This record gives sequence, structure tokens and C-alpha cells, in this order.
Amino acid sequence: MCHTDDAIFVLGLPPNHGWRRGSRVVISQEKQWVGAQTVAVAWVVDNFETAAKINVIFQRKGQTVEGGAATLYDGSKRLRFENYYAHMESRKGDRVTLNIGKYDGVVVGDYYEARKQSEPDYPLGLVRVIRVHEMSAEASVEEEVEDFGTERHEFVLRTRTTLPSIKVAVAAVPREGAVPPSPEATKRDKREGLAGKLRARQAAPDGKLEVDEFPSTPSGDPETLLQRLADGARARKASQVVWTGGVCATEPCPSIYYADVPKDPKEPLVPKPLLVPSAMGGDAADDQSALLGQIAYAGKAYEEASYRLRAWAGSPHGGFSSEALLQLVDAEVQLGQFGRALIWLQEFGRKYDRAAKPPSYYHARVRIACSNENLWELDDLREEGRRRPDLKRAQLEASECAIEINQRRKNRATALDLLSEARVLAGELGDQDALKRLAAREAELADHPGRLDDGQKETAAEYEEVIATGEPQARANQSLRLARKGSRSGDLDGALEHLKRAVALYKETRNDAGLAECMPLLVGLWRSRDGVEQARKRLVAERRTVKGPAWRRSELGLQIGEASLDLHAGKIARARKQLVKLLSVARKSQFAEEELQILGLQVEQALIAGQMQQGQKALDQYTRRASDLRREPEQAHACLLGGRFALQEGDSKLAKEQAQRAIHGYDSLDDEAGIAAGKLLLGDVHRELGNLDASRRHYEAADRKYEWLNDEEGRRLARLGLFATEKGRADGGLRDHLQSIMTFYKRKGQPREHLRAELQFEWAAFAASRDHARTLRKLKGLRDQAKRSEFAVLRAEAQMLIACVHRDARTHPLARHEYHLARDLYAAMGRHDQLFICPELRTNRAAADDGQDAQH
Repeated sequence: MCHTDDAIFVLGLPPNHGWRRGSRVVISQEKQWVGAQTVAVAWVVDNFETAAKINVIFQRKGQTVEGGAATLYDGSKRLRFENYYAHMESRKGDRVTLNIGKYDGVVVGDYYEARKQSEPDYPLGLVRVIRVHEMSAEASVEEEVEDFGTERHEFVLRTRTTLPSIKVAVAAVPREGAVPPSPEATKRDKREGLAGKLRARQAAPDGKLEVDEFPSTPSGDPETLLQRLADGARARKASQVVWTGGVCATEPCPSIYYADVPKDPKEPLVPKPLLVPSAMGGDAADDQSALLGQIAYAGKAYEEASYRLRAWAGSPHGGFSSEALLQLVDAEVQLGQFGRALIWLQEFGRKYDRAAKPPSYYHARVRIACSNENLWELDDLREEGRRRPDLKRAQLEASECAIEINQRRKNRATALDLLSEARVLAGELGDQDALKRLAAREAELADHPGRLDDGQKETAAEYEEVIATGEPQARANQSLRLARKGSRSGDLDGALEHLKRAVALYKETRNDAGLAECMPLLVGLWRSRDGVEQARKRLVAERRTVKGPAWRRSELGLQIGEASLDLHAGKIARARKQLVKLLSVARKSQFAEEELQILGLQVEQALIAGQMQQGQKALDQYTRRASDLRREPEQAHACLLGGRFALQEGDSKLAKEQAQRAIHGYDSLDDEAGIAAGKLLLGDVHRELGNLDASRRHYEAADRKYEWLNDEEGRRLARLGLFATEKGRADGGLRDHLQSIMTFYKRKGQPREHLRAELQFEWAAFAASRDHARTLRKLKGLRDQAKRSEFAVLRAEAQMLIACVHRDARTHPLARHEYHLARDLYAAMGRHDQLFICPELRTNRAAADDGQDAQH
């Protein structure tokens, strides 16, 4: 796959390749963490001897097709692209059946857009999923731009909502001196005029486009008219106002205007013309698509804007203007549909020669090149900015993107050169926000802020200056960045100080999205420092300060933090129910970051409860979402979780590979806490394999990391691993250490870790006393406690230890019975070949040499 500035090509095809116009193409990318992944579906629009030109139908958000592998799709097999892409199997009346279902991730309420077979760039209509089966889904037809009959059309996922809540006030402003219309004409205007066209919308029933019509408004002078319109719109609680008539000083005037209604009553309306088909009124569907598309775009409802504007662009009546094309390009860019944006960018480019293309065209190209990490294209755009003074801002945007890409690729010298150039450009433009962003970026390029060479000291000073003197928004962002760095390096108190500053600044600037990013981290730091119950009390107090619609995302962040506390507190059932609800809210609200956090917690919950099938599904979604969002910390964490899953299912080889991948990922991020967690997992893997010396080395390495990080909880986890390699030791000192660990976790309010330490303590006590009756009583109590708390792994371990006690007592029938119960518990977690190995038997060979005991 290869981009030009406004088109996409498949290169390297053999002669007589057979890629005909209209053929469908599947595009995949090789991902570091997840292997080959489908990222887009496209269609062939033109072919050449060894190449084909394609248009993207649908692209996974945040993914690029540049450099991907393209495969011709002949339709003979079912195309697996999760819930993003489907075909219609059948239709009866207004009901259609799609060939994807529950296993593909489809849920009731999903909206799918039908596409034309011959020209899939344009929509045919909308359907909404009303019933989901395992391999199919039933949907109701909500709107048809064109009748799509019963053909096997393709459908692409649109969104789980139609419009955000947009209320439009519509006013009719008659020209001065005009003859008042007759009553019959007034009725016709109500039905066929602007408000009528907006109300005639055939979209899904839960779309929230409200239309409130003004009474007839006298025009007067322009300033008075705009004030009247603004006051009337505010009285109707409308976010936009649309009106007909003239407010221009000269003719001809556009016939329809719109404006966003400012929150401050002192701010005036800024009227903009609504672009309309060349023959307004000639086609009702075109009129509606044109008006709704622009109103949705102005209201930042980009899904709706894309759909409506593409319907207008595909109309046989024509009239689609170049200004509307640029709105469509920007809507596609906002949605992450960069391949589709190129289609409309190409259409726009045909209308102008190079020198006449407006800056908005180049801004769109910058964003597409940035998404594809295309440094050559960004260099071309920077060069274009040097030639044309009106493109300086696009040049700055291209420079900032190139800096970020080079920083991510570890090209520090190149990034610093670009940064020097960008700083000069931002100074010429007088862009203070850009200068602060660049200062922060330069500080990040310093390897270790605080341990800098002479050439980096100025950078460090600018880094701290942002905190001290920058704008509140820049200071908040920088404080959050420092808090994250502190949490990874073990400086909990410093991280909390930075995070408190960020929270206060986000509240001051009313930044709900920024505050939402802080909340789960804040709760996690409270728990690490003060324990679960104290963290819960602080969370309840914090929730009182972020209530109301303005803080919807922050409230969700706090609820995610609360679910995390429930997991640590052993309230597994409650956490599971809460996470299902929160995931639904995050997806409906399209909060991608929060969705990622919730999926990660769902994987943790499934690991604890032994729900391997559900957990694996959540892990797959978590891994894909982390890859989509290019979140490297979460990608490394996904490897760590994958390793724990593999180990729980008994696949030690895969667990070791995943642990090593996770450590490599954390090492590239300088995340010492993540590296320590990876070492812990490697210790568990080698202990499972019976390589106790290697296991101890990894546990000791993790212990040293946690000691350097000043992480007492991590150190105790490492010691539990070390003590688990010595379970057969009858040592009073070992029991004393385990007793102190139990006390620590009891104080922290973490029953799972407490129970794990208690199991080891009881086995160490049994090794010293050989008191079978007492140990059986204690172990059965711990097993039942694990069952009530849904601690599946600990329940299975306790059951196996019970069998081991019977084995030591030579009560073999009971030992065999208890072992079978333990084996069933392990099998429920995916481990179907669990052997009867007791802690003091170091390896499988030792168990086999035990003769009659091993047979039992």
C-alpha cells in the first residue's frame, strides 16, 4: 500500500493481476504486539499493469493503511473484520439480516450504514440492530437515501448513536418592504420551508436534533437582528440558530445563514452562509442532506455530517460545492477515516490549481500525513509553507507532528533540529500555546530530567517554567505528565503532588476530559499509599466535587477507579457488574480512553475469577484497542496480562514469551514498575517449570526493582514468590515473614493477597508440625473463603494442598478424591492436565519417582 498526496495505490501486482474495477480489497498491518490485523476494507477504482488505485470504504480508527498488505476479497468466504463490516443476508420489509453477530462484537443499538455496490463511497441508508444472535444480527431500516432493495449490499459500522443533542432555532426574517404572505402561503412555507425540511429528517428515533421555530422576526439593522436571534435562541436553549432572509449590506446575499450561539450573552453571533444545492427546492432529499450535514458539522456531530454530506455528494442532481467538500474532508479526518478523507481531498484538488488551493486543504493533508506517520509528505508540506506565507500555520502543524514521530522513533537529534525550526515559526506567528507545547516537548527529549548535561539545563528550566508560569491548561497537562512519570518511578508522594495540581487546574479551566484522565491514576495512588478503605473515602469526597452534566467524563473516571478498588477489596461480583455497565456507557459516549481502562479491568477480574473464555475475549479487545490508540504502556500491559493468562492455562512457553515481550516494551518506556511486574511473572513461569534457581533469580531481581522504587507492596509480592519456592521448609523465620506480609495486606484491605500469604503460612506450619487434622481444617476454611470471594486460582491451590495433606497422611482414597476436585477446578480455568504435585516435590520427575504415592 502506498499514498500519494491525494490517492492510495496497491503496488507490486503481477501482470494480468485480475484486480478489476469494483473488486473489494482487504488491508492488513503487521502489529508488534498482536501480529497481522485487518485495518481497512477498500474497493478498486482503477487498475494499471502492475498496480491498482483504491478508495477506502472503512478504516479502523487510528490505524494507517500506508505500507500495509492488500489482499483481493472475492466474497466466497466470510470476511472477518470484527463488528466493523457486514453483508446483508436477507431482507423482509423493513427488517434486514446481517452476517455478523454476538461473536463479532455486535450489540443491540449499533447503527450500520448501507453502501452502494457500484459506488461504495456513497451511502444508501441506515439500519439499527434490534436483535443479536451468535452468528447474525437483525436490524430495522431507519432511513433509505435510495431504495437498496434485497441485493447483498455491504454495511459498515457507523456509531452507537446518531446525533449528539443539538437544538436548532429556526427563524424567518422577511425583507423590509416585502408583501406579507397569505395564510395559505404561510402554511406551505411551514411544510416546505427550512424548518419543515429539518423536521422531515428520517433518521433513527433516538437522534436528538430538535427544531424550534421562531415567530416571524423583523429584520431591522444587522446588529439588532443578530442580537434578537441570539436572545431568541438562548430562550429556547438552542446551540445553533438558522435563519432565512438578508442581513448583508449588498446583494446578492446567501439565502440561509447559521451561527453557533455563544454562551456569553455579550458575545455577538457570527453569521455564516449555509451552502445549498445549486437548485434549492429541486430535490427535497438533497436539500435535507445539505442542510443537516452542515448543521451537524457545525455542532461537531461528525458521524452525522459525514453521512449527510456524502449523501449530498452522491446525488445525481449535483450541486455539491467545494466548501462542503472541505467540511466533508475535515469530518472524515475527525473520525479517523483518513482513507476516505483522501477521496474527497482528491475531488477538491481537481477544482483548483496548486497556487489557488486554500489553507484548509493543506491542514487536511497535514492531518492525514500525520496519521500515516509519513515524514516525506510532512517534509513536502513544510516546504510548501516556506513558499506561501498563508500556509505558515499548516507548516507549524506539520513540524510539530514530525517532531512527535521522530521522538517516538528515538531520532532525538532530528527531533531537536525540527523543534528549533518550529520554535522560530511559532514566534513569527505569535502562537504562545505552540511555544509552550514545544518547550514541554523539548524537555521530554531530555533523557533524564533532573540529571541533565550542560546542554540540557536550559530545556529543564523551560520544562519547569511551564509549571510555574504557563497557561492553566498547559500547566495542567505538564503536571499530569509529571505525575505519570513519578508513578512509574516510585515517587508516590511527588506524583500525588503533581496530580493534585493537575486536578485543581483542570477544574479551574472546566476541562472534563483532562480531569477524567486524572481520576483512575489518582485513585490508584491513594490505594498504593493509604490502602483500599482510605482510598474509597477519598473517592467519595472527590465525587461530590464533580457532579453534573459538565463533569460526565470525570464521574466515569471515578467510577472506573471505584471498580478497581472493588477488585482489590475482593468484591469480584460487584466489580464485574459495574464494569459491564461502565463499558456500555463508555462505548455509547465514544470515550475511547475510558473504554480501554475498563477492558483492562475486565481482564484482571476474569483472571481472578478464573473466567478464561470471557477474559480472553476482553483481552483480545483490550489488545486491539491499545493498538488502535497507539498506547504503548497499555500494549506492554496487554502482553503481561496475556502471559498471566497463558500461565493460568498451563502454557508456560507462551507465558515466558509474553513476559519477555512485556519487559521489552516497558524497558523502551523506561517504566521500572512494569519491568518489575514482568520479572515477577518470569519468576512464576520458572517456578511452574520446576526451575527453582532461575525462579529465585527473577523474584530477587523484581525485589531489587521494587526496593529501588520504594514500593512496599511490590516487594511483598516478590517475597511471596521467593517463599513459594521454599514451601517445604520447616522454618520459624519463614513463618514470621509470612505473618508480617499477612498483617500488611490486612491493613491495606486486600484480602486476595492476604489469603495467598495465609495459604503459604499454613503449609509452612504443616511442614513444621505435621498436624494433619489442624491443617485440613484450616485449608478447608481458606478454600471456602476463596470460593465465596471468587478467587478461582487460590481456591484450586487450596484444594490441591488439601489433597497433599491426605497424601502425606497416606489416606490415598481421600487424597485421590480431593485431587480430582482440584483437577476439575484447574480444568475450569483452562488447565486440563494438572498433575498431582505437592510443594515439597520439586519437579515432575520427583513426583514420578515417588512410586505408589505418584500413582494415587
